[in-house]
Amino acid sequence: MNILFIGPYRQNDAWGNMSKSLIKTLSKIEGYSLTTRPIFLSGQASGPVDAEVIKCESNKKEQYDILIQHMLPNFMVYDSSFKQVIGITGFETLGCKIWDNSLNFLDKIFVTTEAERKGMSKELQPKIYSIGIANDQTIESKEKTFDPFSFYCIGGNLESRGGVKQALLAYCSEFIVNDPVIFVLQTNNPENANQLIQQVYSELGMYDEDYYPRIHVVTDATGLHEQCNSFVDCSSSLGFNPETVSALSAGSVPIVVSGSGRDEYIKSDSGFITESFKDLVLCPDRPMKEIFTAREECFRPVISSIKQAMRECFSSKFAYLNKSKRAKQTSLEFTHDIRASKIKEILCS
Repeated sequence: MNILFIGPYRQNDAWGNMSKSLIKTLSKIEGYSLTTRPIFLSGQASGPVDAEVIKCESNKKEQYDILIQHMLPNFMVYDSSFKQVIGITGFETLGCKIWDNSLNFLDKIFVTTEAERKGMSKELQPKIYSIGIANDQTIESKEKTFDPFSFYCIGGNLESRGGVKQALLAYCSEFIVNDPVIFVLQTNNPENANQLIQQVYSELGMYDEDYYPRIHVVTDATGLHEQCNSFVDCSSSLGFNPETVSALSAGSVPIVVSGSGRDEYIKSDSGFITESFKDLVLCPDRPMKEIFTAREECFRPVISSIKQAMRECFSSKFAYLNKSKRAKQTSLEFTHDIRASKIKEILCS
C-alpha cells in the first residue's frame, strides 16, 4: 500500500514539529510505503528536517492508495482516485462546527485525543479516531533538587487561552516570599509577562508586592524540563501538548486540567489533574476570526484546585518522587512503533 502524506513538516513551528513526528510514525507502518510533500501554512522559516523525512520526500510512486493531509480542514481536498482520504487536524474547543462541510467529504479524521473527538459534531463521530502522537524530544533524566522547589510554565506569546494567568493566580495566592518555591515562566514577550504579573498582584490584593513568592521570567525554555520540578499546564485548549510529555520523560510532575485531553495520559500516579468547569470560549486574541468564538466551549481550570495541586506537589517529597518515577515510566509509551501499530489497525478497518 502506498501513502501520500501532505503536511507542513518544513515549517519551524508547532505544526511543523507535529507533522515531522507523524511522518516518522507513518514510515514505521509495516507493509506501507510513504511519500511526503510539504505545504506551508505560515510564514515560518523552514527548519531542520531529519534524513528519514527527506528520504520519504524523495520517494515517488506511480499510484497511491491513501491520501493523508495534515492541515487546517479548509485546505483539505477529496480525491476519488485514492481508496482512502484522511485528514489529520486539531480541535482546541468543544463544538467548533465551521469546518464540518470540509470534513464531511473525508473517509477518516484523525485527532490526537479523545477530548477532541468527543468535542466534534455528532454527525462526524463515526469517522473520527484518536491516534495520540509520539514524543520526539530527547530529555536527559537528572536528579531533581528541592531548594527551591520550582514550578514552571511554557507561556509562549501569553495567549489568553494558555492558562498562564490562572497558574500565576494560583501560585501567588498559595505561597509567600518566605516559602522555598519559585515559578519559572518562559515567554517570548518578557515585557508583557511583567505586566501580567503586576495585574495578578493587583487582582489578588493580598499583600504588598514584596510579599508574593518569587517569579523568574525567561525567554529560553532549554533545560526547564530537566532542571525544574513541576510543569504547570493550565491551558483551556483541548488536545495533545508535547511539552507535557517531555515533562513526563524528565520526571517533572505535571499539573493539568481535567477534560483537556492531557488528563488522558497524565494520571494521578504521575501528576495532578485539577478540577475544571465547562464555559463559553471568550478569546479576544483569537488567531482566526472564525474560531475561538463564544459559539464554542472549553474547560477552564478551577484556580482553587490548581492551588491545592501546587501545595500537595510541594509539600510531600515522598509522594513527589513516586509520581516523578511513574512519570518517566509513562513517557516510554509515546513511541513511534506503538502509534504506528494503532494507525495501521485503523487504516485496515
